[in-house]
Amino acid sequence: MRACGIIPARGGSRAIPRKNLVTLGGKPLIAHTIVAAREADSLSDVIVSTEDEEIAAVAREWGAEAPFMRPECLAGDDVPTVEVLRHAVRWLADHGRSLPLTVLLQPTSPLRTAADIDATVRKLIETGADSAFTICEADTPAEWLLRLSGDRARQLLDAQRQRFSSPRQLLPPVYCQNGAVEVYRTDRLLAGEDMYGEDMRVVIMAREDSIDVDDWLDLERAEAALARRQRGGSGRPERESCEGQGA
Repeated sequence: MRACGIIPARGGSRAIPRKNLVTLGGKPLIAHTIVAAREADSLSDVIVSTEDEEIAAVAREWGAEAPFMRPECLAGDDVPTVEVLRHAVRWLADHGRSLPLTVLLQPTSPLRTAADIDATVRKLIETGADSAFTICEADTPAEWLLRLSGDRARQLLDAQRQRFSSPRQLLPPVYCQNGAVEVYRTDRLLAGEDMYGEDMRVVIMAREDSIDVDDWLDLERAEAALARRQRGGSGRPERESCEGQGA
């Protein structure tokens, strides 16, 4: 089953101006995603959707296609990513290039690898799911999350109060989407249906590999993580066991 990787990369950004072209590890941020996509065995096409001529040129330099320019009406801060995907998928279909699977690859996830992409595509194919995507363990246990009404706090979950103060090691892990890889069935996108469907499957990535570059601090974290990877190790400390120890 063939899959098309789509990388949405608009020119505007607030926290980091021209973010998709900012340098990380000696190359543009978007280049990390393009390289991983081109190395993935599961992708037959790597398409960049942008309204920006400079981003399109850089994308082509790194081996991706930028066969169309995204309309300005789909390049604003408030435009849902699904609408950008649908525009790209419809353009490809109109040009005889529709593929069964569409893979969303956000350029702000520079530490995702070709192996992560292939594992997620394979997960959808092998399970017959409606969608598959990457996740990572959340920083905060669900039992510690709060809702606020003014300065009055209420636990997000209806959990026993003693779990609110439980050590992290005693609480079950919870996970969140990390935005690195998302695989959908193209016919669902074109039909305007819920792109995730009822049957959603996941591939777990390490939290350090799940860094999403939104601001300058994220970029510094990604730079440090990339340097550790290039030295031959993640540098991630092993989680300590507190069994038999006090708080």
